[in-house]
Amino acid sequence: MPARINLLSWNVAGRVALHPEQAAGVARREPDVVCLQEVRASTAPRWRRALADAGLTHNTRARRKHAHRLDHVLASASLCVAACDYVHGWREAGLSDHSAIEARF
Repeated sequence: MPARINLLSWNVAGRVALHPEQAAGVARREPDVVCLQEVRASTAPRWRRALADAGLTHNTRARRKHAHRLDHVLASASLCVAACDYVHGWREAGLSDHSAIEARF
């Protein structure tokens, strides 16, 4: 594992028209791990392709049934993703309006 990991987390708010600029902005940051929230199902394949071109080849999507917007964790090939899933307990306890995503490497 690298001595330092550059993690980028972003709620892209499902903005389909801005995808090319968003993807280019993410790639310019040269992250090792990218966590994207509210990716539209229609743009998910474009996000995977764009970030694979930036060296982020491992894609893990946190599982959610019947979602129109998806949450993704993408990582460089040098990292081994052990697990990725939602942590609903915080939302259920009233600590947030949203569930967290936990990715273990």
